[in-house]
Amino acid sequence: MDKSLSSVAVAEPADITNRTTILTDIFVFLDTSWEYRHVVDYVNYVVERLNINPYGSSITLLAARDGSVMVNRTFYISDFYSNWNVTTHSNFRNGFSLPLILSKARDLTSSILSSEQIKDSMGGRSIVALLIPSPIAFVHEYDFDYCQRYVERLNATMPELKFIFYAGGAVIRFTDYVSNPKEDLFPLDYDVGVEKCAQPVVNRIRGVPRQLSNPRCTSQWTNGNQAQTQLVQYQELGKITFYAMPPNYFYHDGSMRYLKVKPLSSVAFIVCTSRSLKLPYRNPSAASAEGQDCKQITTNDYSYDLTAMCNQMDQLLDCPPLYISVQSQDFATTAQALCTEKSCPTPMSAQYSIIVNNLDCTNRGRTMETSHSILLMLSLLFLSVNPF
Repeated sequence: MDKSLSSVAVAEPADITNRTTILTDIFVFLDTSWEYRHVVDYVNYVVERLNINPYGSSITLLAARDGSVMVNRTFYISDFYSNWNVTTHSNFRNGFSLPLILSKARDLTSSILSSEQIKDSMGGRSIVALLIPSPIAFVHEYDFDYCQRYVERLNATMPELKFIFYAGGAVIRFTDYVSNPKEDLFPLDYDVGVEKCAQPVVNRIRGVPRQLSNPRCTSQWTNGNQAQTQLVQYQELGKITFYAMPPNYFYHDGSMRYLKVKPLSSVAFIVCTSRSLKLPYRNPSAASAEGQDCKQITTNDYSYDLTAMCNQMDQLLDCPPLYISVQSQDFATTAQALCTEKSCPTPMSAQYSIIVNNLDCTNRGRTMETSHSILLMLSLLFLSVNPF
């Protein structure tokens, strides 16, 4: 093993996200039934740790009652502070409407993905909806099934979007609206210290992998010109960046479909991939964990074949995402890692690119496609027998 990576700090899996940098587009839906004085410190603690800056994360603050925008999407934390205060907080209707939140989150995500499509970008950011209902907020019984089906549909059609609840009262009441209740439900109790409540939320957001999408995949799930796309990434030395590519972009078989990681700096990287571990990484002082593949690269590319990823899987959601991590060495000389681009997190940063080719574009599995084909055939048969 290259000695340049022998100095990477040893970290337990539970702590490994401390070595990644948050890069997210986050939508915060705040129930203004909360008194501002009770909730302000618990919200600000999270916001201050999201890496909000012109080359980092963005934040949008919305009222949870009707989706009204309290703070427009911004990359400046000063905008957030100046537009959300004790006065503006009281200007918005209090309450919590999960159906409206789901619809608004879908629209906001669609807008971001459309913008990335125009730029021919794979994204490389996580997308998070952070819901902050008050202790008295609830989902009406007549909305239960609707919201559950809506969330299931979003999981298939908008896999980049992640929902997290940071809720007053019993968080268990929101169990049916998240992918993993053990990971995505957090209590907000102003009788408990700010850090104790808020830090787990920060850790969870930090652990949401950055999403890799197909910029040629339209909102109608049609694939445009299939070609190669490249995303340049910048990373502080010694850091790890986690990514996820949903099965929507490799579900069907496709020729010459692959993902590559290409070093752009003269430093060593460890690239890990997995279909089961959401945060794959190699501890240089231990054997590689089961269920992942890790390789060290310095000048050669790391290549992963995406041509037959979901064989024998009839449902789209049965096919797991591809999880990827890129980890750079701790130390380097100026000649190896000098970074002068505006997007560089520090003057000494590692650079690499992620390249994909001929990605898929689908929002449904083979079973649904077969059902649609049967319905089409029956419709055509009906028309042939019963012409107008």
